[in-house]
Amino acid sequence: MLENISVDPLEAQRAAIAACVERCRAYDFVFVPEDGSSLNITDRDGVKGTGSVGARNLGARGLLVMSAIAVSPQGVPLGVLGQIYWSRNPGEKRPEAHLAPIEEKESRFWTELMGRTNAAFVDKEVRPWYQLDRGADGWATFEWARMEKAWVTVRSCYDRRLVTPEGQPSQHLSDAIASAPVAGELLLTVPARAGAPERLARLEIRRAKVTLDTQDQHTRTRRQEPVWVVDTREIDAPASASPLHWRLLTTRPVESVQDAILVVKGYSTRWRIEEFHRAWKTAACDVEETQLRSRHALELWATILTSVAIRLLRLMYLSRKEPDLVATEEFSPAEIHAVYFAEGKRWNGALSPSILDITRRIAFLGGYTGKSSGGPPGLVVIRRGLEHIRPIVPLVPILLARGVS
Repeated sequence: MLENISVDPLEAQRAAIAACVERCRAYDFVFVPEDGSSLNITDRDGVKGTGSVGARNLGARGLLVMSAIAVSPQGVPLGVLGQIYWSRNPGEKRPEAHLAPIEEKESRFWTELMGRTNAAFVDKEVRPWYQLDRGADGWATFEWARMEKAWVTVRSCYDRRLVTPEGQPSQHLSDAIASAPVAGELLLTVPARAGAPERLARLEIRRAKVTLDTQDQHTRTRRQEPVWVVDTREIDAPASASPLHWRLLTTRPVESVQDAILVVKGYSTRWRIEEFHRAWKTAACDVEETQLRSRHALELWATILTSVAIRLLRLMYLSRKEPDLVATEEFSPAEIHAVYFAEGKRWNGALSPSILDITRRIAFLGGYTGKSSGGPPGLVVIRRGLEHIRPIVPLVPILLARGVS
């Protein structure tokens, strides 16, 4: 199937997207973290349709990808909303790329994927709210959001110039924030990363309504983009950690402190896209280890594995944030039976266990110890546990018929 050219990777995406959008309909809005990554693919002969990735002097090859996922207002991943793959010419280097038209820049993929996602939500009673990192801080993002009347939050990369009344001194974002009073505080859980343990950060929040004075470097056209800026800074951060500081530009109205807090919480879901890429690439699916030898097959296989990665991430977060949810909402009866069989037990099927119970049982099968120092089950042990029950699942009807316990 993977080598069959008539099997379209985009069709595989559409199936996953449709399922994700259907799940999103339970909410008035969903957060949509979007970010870029790269797949490092072994291609010594340059025959797989890959291009340059990473530092050019290292000669690594692979594919670049922009991904979008949906996350519930409670922070639980809902599914994959799309990906765009592309490759670079290995020998190409453009020292003045910032002067090129937007159609020739890789930054166009931010708005292209948001446009595709918007189309998937047409006629659905749910609104996507895009969460973008500093790479998307450009005039094209804000223009797209204004034209589409979309909610977009972007972490600011530049101290942008603001539109000010004629005759008054020029102002920048930092000036607007400096003159804004503290609007409120928020406690936010910062996940463990780069060797630093998980911590609870105390954040101070300021907000202001501004109009950005942006410029297209290619055409020299200036644009005025009205946005809200929400600046959040960590107070009393531990000496071992870098204090959290986000300056967020959003097209969603921020009329109250609660609105500002929601903007910060929404941007914090951007961590989910990083975890998704980790699950997809290293922690669970090892997508880069493939030996497939065509661009088509690579994209199709990678697309299939996105559904595996997001399911693992969803199970991990459901067990933490909605532990009392009945397991049959996420697991098939055959999977639950297989878990019990793997433990040498039997499920009578009359009472559904909770999502936390089944996820922990699966994690224990995958090597989870349950010690408090190790925290709740993570991606790796959940993946191993699912691999453990995988060969048992198709045998469940036979085992039940024979009365095996």
